[in-house]
Amino acid sequence: MDWAARRTLPSSKVSRVAIVGGTHGNEKNGVYLAKYFQSSEQARSRPSFESTVILSNVAAIKKNVRYVEEDMNRCFFMKDLANAEHTATLEARRAKEIDGIIGPKRPKLAPAMDFVIDLHNTTANTGVALMRLLMMTLHMQWVHISCRLIKKCELRIGCKERKIGQCYPLLVEVA
Repeated sequence: MDWAARRTLPSSKVSRVAIVGGTHGNEKNGVYLAKYFQSSEQARSRPSFESTVILSNVAAIKKNVRYVEEDMNRCFFMKDLANAEHTATLEARRAKEIDGIIGPKRPKLAPAMDFVIDLHNTTANTGVALMRLLMMTLHMQWVHISCRLIKKCELRIGCKERKIGQCYPLLVEVA
């Protein structure tokens, strides 16, 4: 897959942003923040882009567990999203729904969103952590702005470099 053709470049306008919370149902910071954005148009509205807010793993959120049947952040392989028969778990079915809202994650098709922010938290002593998959200028600009906003805390930045043609099963990969 030509990922560069699907990615929002620094020179591109980001006009559609998805904010997702609850990919892991027991990670409450993302759930609370997503619910807050859903309830407050003022908090999520910006003149430069429109935003869509999604609670991703609603069943796991209700049960306060990481997942019900399968880790949702392993449900976004292209082959699984494209396979109509791959619906064995709640998370697999919900991943297909989310792909329909913010994707599709398919070659040569433009996703509905330009940028996805998937909100997570951890019990590890990491402070504030920003994770992204690529060392792209747009992502680095986002990290720079975040660092300026989060002045009084230690910020750790992680990056998972992609091998050419490699597909990761993560929600943020959809757009």
